Amino acid sequence: MKVLVVEDTAYMAKAVIGLIKNLGHEVVWVIGFKDPEVPVCIDPDGAEVTLDAKDFDLVFMDGDLEGHAEGKDLVPVFAKAGVPCVGTSSTVDMNEAMVEAGAVGYALKVTFFLALVHNRVSPEQFASFTEETAQALASVEAQSRAEDGKEFRQAGEVLIREHM
Repeated sequence: MKVLVVEDTAYMAKAVIGLIKNLGHEVVWVIGFKDPEVPVCIDPDGAEVTLDAKDFDLVFMDGDLEGHAEGKDLVPVFAKAGVPCVGTSSTVDMNEAMVEAGAVGYALKVTFFLALVHNRVSPEQFASFTEETAQALASVEAQSRAEDGKEFRQAGEVLIREHM
């Protein structure tokens, strides 16, 4: 799969990209879009890059992209092209706004990350986003919040620190 990661927090993007690449997928990373109507993106170095939504099989979309269009404004570009987009914001409201705009589903950023870290939800499962995917994510979230979930959370924390 060719996966687009739209994430403006560098350490989070780098950790996610490493996980996805380790699963054998090609990844492109941008930190935002200059204009949601025109697919001109901003790469991590600040350069403008033109992308074609149809070139991707899956998009992981952060919702609040500092200084750029919000995820909810970008999701329709991919939905119109038939590319599944998954909201990965830290807030439920932002993720729900992306679903209303055409995202196939969402996961809170920490849950999304831990699901990848622990291989509980694959990029392919995110792309099809079934009820089974939602249940797997709910299980990851519950485990991460549990009192005895310290080791579960620590695996993600270690990976994040490696990319800071």
